[in-house]
Amino acid sequence: MATLMIESGPIETRAALLRHDKVQGLWIGPQLGGGFYAGRVARVDEALGGAFLDLGDDKADAGQGFLNASDGGLPVEGETLLVQMKRPPIGGKGALLTRNFQLATPLMTWLPMTGKRKLAIDKKIIAPEERERLTQLMQEKGFKGELRIRPLMMGISAEIGRQAFTNLRMQYDAMVKAIKEDKTPRHLSQPRAAAAALTHFADHAPAQIEVSGLAGFLEVKALVEKQLGHRKVGLNAVQEVDLFERCGAEETLERALSPVVALAGGGRITIDEMEALTAIDIDVAATPGQSRKGSIIKACLEAIPVIFRQLMMRKIGGQVVIDFPALAAKGGGQLLSSLKAEAKKMPGARLGKMSDGGLFHLTLPKPEETLLERMTQKSGPGPVLGRVFTSKVLAAKAVRCLEKAMADAPATNFILEIAPDIATWLEHHNQWHSMITERFGSRFKVLAKEGQAREVFDVREKTCEKT
Repeated sequence: MATLMIESGPIETRAALLRHDKVQGLWIGPQLGGGFYAGRVARVDEALGGAFLDLGDDKADAGQGFLNASDGGLPVEGETLLVQMKRPPIGGKGALLTRNFQLATPLMTWLPMTGKRKLAIDKKIIAPEERERLTQLMQEKGFKGELRIRPLMMGISAEIGRQAFTNLRMQYDAMVKAIKEDKTPRHLSQPRAAAAALTHFADHAPAQIEVSGLAGFLEVKALVEKQLGHRKVGLNAVQEVDLFERCGAEETLERALSPVVALAGGGRITIDEMEALTAIDIDVAATPGQSRKGSIIKACLEAIPVIFRQLMMRKIGGQVVIDFPALAAKGGGQLLSSLKAEAKKMPGARLGKMSDGGLFHLTLPKPEETLLERMTQKSGPGPVLGRVFTSKVLAAKAVRCLEKAMADAPATNFILEIAPDIATWLEHHNQWHSMITERFGSRFKVLAKEGQAREVFDVREKTCEKT
């Protein structure tokens, strides 16, 4: 049974999927990817094969995006289009836009612009009679484009199923109408973070959902009641502000940011995320009692599922090169079979070939930032740049420390001492302040402390000052 833990905070929302008390997936929001925009064509560049669109959303670091000509042809300069952010700005690369929209809910995903009408039902819905029932239900409703039925649709009543699609169509029609009435470039629609977390993990059909934070709980509650009334989904509001720490997701997140992952049978893998590709090195040693070749192949076979779990956990996409020991590559048949089996679990994965030296290449979709890209930024001199946590990530950690202290001592006033750049970020993004005050009262103060390390957050009791 899968359990979804959603930690809805004043700065960021985090979610972890657990199965048998082990973390299987992580999600951090809110995310720019997937949002809809009214984009005005600022410049058409035939040489690049696309156009740059003004999105009118500088505050979200998405002031401009690129629309490829292969996605519906070259637009006309000055016109305003309905676009969806396919990939958010990453590093020095701007946002990538698309006109092949995807509107997703926990029940279904609708692609209205894909041309031919197509209905696809998730393979996890096995029973032939249920597949036939869902096919008839949605065919009766009628739709254009492609409609993908997700596992949580299983057992749904005809009335709720039809209404779920009607709501998607109304959302799409409303955005089209909004652009016709107002050509101003702007952000049109973005799912709320906690609800988006449930939608993200919907294919795992979580039977239990725990949510911390009132706003997040109400978001998820409304979605569960509206679309998942036919399912036995347990929904609980929890008071802990450190939900990730309780369920082990905090430790999993820390490991997912480390380049080195230990293997259970000995050895390790090293994951190096670079701008052009991700390189993964497998370091194993022969074990006693077996031939050297046999023991190394066995260790590599054990490493392959670990590698793919890490790729999914870290949200790594694009070009990936795995460096197997050359000795293991000589018995590549077993390795290739295992690689193919794991790749099937990652939609869109394309496998290359194994070189004689043990290099294996695969390509994965990259619809979003990796955890490393999302949580850290480049820092440091020299030809090889290091990385440090972003101010936003550290600000969120600092506020969580403050929340925990205030929850543990309801009658105490506190002072949060943090590094100046973290204090500046909190000052410029002050929406968190009202949320904390509403829950715990205005019994705290934030102070910038010169010389304080960025990752150190001092939460101490506020004492009465003598006059």
